[in-house]
Amino acid sequence: MILHAEINQYGRLNATIQKLLWGKRVIISIAEETDSKSSNRDNSAAQSQSQSKREYDETTYLLSSPANERRLEQARKEFEKDQWIEVEDLDELFK
Repeated sequence: MILHAEINQYGRLNATIQKLLWGKRVIISIAEETDSKSSNRDNSAAQSQSQSKREYDETTYLLSSPANERRLEQARKEFEKDQWIEVEDLDELFK
């Protein structure tokens, strides 16, 4: 399966990595960006860097909890048994 992902004007993917890759076998293609795209990305990267760090910290915190790890493992097992779990946001698994 090949998934197509695009980077928006803020330098972010059009969907979360979890949403793109969860339970799929994928081929990831990386293309070299043009100078104008690189310039746009550099400008917006500075603005979104603090928010990205905060999102990473939240994900790290969620996965550092043994209870959350068990819930995620259970969700993975159910997914592999074709008992699909659809969530809009990975945080929904930890509620």
